[in-house]
Amino acid sequence: MKNVKTGVVLLALLLAGMAIAPIVCAEEISAVTLNANATVTKYGGIIESKAMGSDFPVKNGYLTRKEFADLNAAYFDLVRQRSGLNQSALDKIIDQEYNKGSKSLAPMTSSTVIQIENKDIYMWPWSNTLPVTSSSSGSVNLIFYGKTHGQMDTYMRNNALNLFHTGIGLGEFGYRGSSAGSMGWTITGAAAQLEYGSYYTSRYHLVLLDGLYSSVMNKDWTYGNCHHEYWSDSGHTHYLYAHGEDQGRAFVDSSIPSSITRNYLNLNNYDSGWADGYGLRYIMA
Repeated sequence: MKNVKTGVVLLALLLAGMAIAPIVCAEEISAVTLNANATVTKYGGIIESKAMGSDFPVKNGYLTRKEFADLNAAYFDLVRQRSGLNQSALDKIIDQEYNKGSKSLAPMTSSTVIQIENKDIYMWPWSNTLPVTSSSSGSVNLIFYGKTHGQMDTYMRNNALNLFHTGIGLGEFGYRGSSAGSMGWTITGAAAQLEYGSYYTSRYHLVLLDGLYSSVMNKDWTYGNCHHEYWSDSGHTHYLYAHGEDQGRAFVDSSIPSSITRNYLNLNNYDSGWADGYGLRYIMA
C-alpha cells in the first residue's frame, strides 16, 4: 500500500540481537518545494531507459513469514517497545507487513527490467520488503556512478550538504544485474539505513541498494530510493507525504554539491501521487 511506507529502514543483518535506538528530535522536517513543470528539465533533456520486455522477467524469490520476522527482528522489537504492544498485537503487525510485501494491495507493480543509458546496468526500478514483484515499497529514484554502496553511505554521512545519519526500519530488496540474463536480488545491509530528521516525527529516509561493477564505465555504481515520511503512533508505522518519493529525491539533490554532474532518467516507475517515474543519475567519480 503506497500510503504506508513499508521500507522504513531496517538495520537488518547487522543489528539482530542488538539494541540500537533511533535518533529522536522534536523538529518536523519540512518538504522541499517542487515545481512540476520544471523539475525534470532542470538539468537538460531526460535520458530514456530501455525496457527489456517479457523475455526478461524478474525472477521472484521467497521468504517464509518466520524468515521475514527473523530478518526484521530489530525493527519489530522497536515497534513493540514504542507502542507497548503484547506479542499477539505485534504478530498481527508482522502478518500485515508480510502480506503487504507479498501481494499487491494497489495496482500491480510492473515487473519490467530496464537498461540504464545503454550500459551494463540493468534493474527492476522498484524495491520491496520481500524478493517478489507483486508489490513494491518504493520507486527507485537515485543512481550513483563511481561509488559503491558503502562509499555512498559514507559520503552522505560525512560529505553531503545535508548530513544523514543511521535510521531503522524494514529491510528492502532490489533486483539488478550486469545483463538482462544475469539479474539477482540484493537486500539492504547495515550501510543502507540512512535518514535526515527524526524517526518518530518526520524524516527523509534514504535506502541504498548494492549495485555492481560496470566494465563499460570501469567503475562501480549503486542505487536506491529516498522518500519523505512521518511516523504514526496509531498506525505503528511510517506514512508517505504526498509526492513523498519526489520530495525525497529533491532533498538528496539539494544535499549534493552542484559541481557534481547529474541528469534525469526516465525509470518507467510512475506511481500516482507518490513518484513521477524519474530518477536522478549522479557521476560521483
